[in-house]
Amino acid sequence: MTANNVEEGQSTTVVKNDEKYIPTIDLREYFEPQTPTSKEELVTKVRVACLEHGFFQVVGHGVPVESQRAVLEACKLFFDLPMEKKRAMSLHKFSWRRGYEGPGEQKANDPHKSRDEIMPDQKEGFFVAGDLPLRDVGFAKGPNIWPAEEDLASNVFKDPVMEYWSHMVDVGRKIMEVLVVSLGHPPSVLESFTNDVAAIIKLLRYPAHTFTDPRLFGSGQHHDYGGLTILLQQPGQDGLEVWHQRTQQWIELPALEDKFVINLGDMVQRWTGGVYKSTLHRVINKTGTLRYSVPTFWHGDLHATNYLDPNDKSTETVQEFIKKKFYSGYNLSDDLIPVAM
Repeated sequence: MTANNVEEGQSTTVVKNDEKYIPTIDLREYFEPQTPTSKEELVTKVRVACLEHGFFQVVGHGVPVESQRAVLEACKLFFDLPMEKKRAMSLHKFSWRRGYEGPGEQKANDPHKSRDEIMPDQKEGFFVAGDLPLRDVGFAKGPNIWPAEEDLASNVFKDPVMEYWSHMVDVGRKIMEVLVVSLGHPPSVLESFTNDVAAIIKLLRYPAHTFTDPRLFGSGQHHDYGGLTILLQQPGQDGLEVWHQRTQQWIELPALEDKFVINLGDMVQRWTGGVYKSTLHRVINKTGTLRYSVPTFWHGDLHATNYLDPNDKSTETVQEFIKKKFYSGYNLSDDLIPVAM
């Protein structure tokens, strides 16, 4: 089977990651350089990864392991709630799209298939972001939705989740700085576009992959649609697979403690004129048990236009770009969903 006769993402070949495929980047080489060339060498590594894969992994990010463990434990506690309590927090109730996503509610964003061909994902999710009052509501802007205190006390759920969210805002800024530098811009280009960052974290639970229908997945093959994704995986619970275009095979990325997986979304590919890649990936939970992960979708300021290419004359904002992609995945429209609390 050659690269010329395999449709993107259709090969059944899966190989374990090797650093030659999706590399690991130590952010300390940029922010705490130990040699005169450390910073430049790291930028080059990131540029190569973005040109070829759209994926890399990071260590040296500064997020305490304790915070990572606490947010994964918060995942388990939330998804163990009775279904009726989770459904009461459904994202379909709130126009700013916070809250619970049930199994089968999202379809993967797979550009190689029509919507009718795609089977719904079987994972569960819960969206959290920066807390804003109701008067500031807009798409991806508004108050978070929290379980009742008697169901999940703040100190075991809300507090560790929001602590982790604050770390993700900082990590996203670091990674975006390296990206803009790798594109030939000074870091100062971000000063006007990352002051009110939209960083949306999504708690996820995947069922064991016991589906008899071969079209069903915890998360079917898809591209992320926004800026950066910063993924925390439950250590030892593998499942993420990334399509490697050059070798036409799936690369299985191990779930390792204190190592984040970074990938670029469609917005970055669009904003770099296709130079940097948004890459197909999927989740197949072969562990035989429940699997947890926490991606953070880091987009920059919602009102911003293309800050990766100052010559781009498009007036489309971050909010406009991600909204149409999100609504497509959940089959939503503004006129059907009221603002509610």
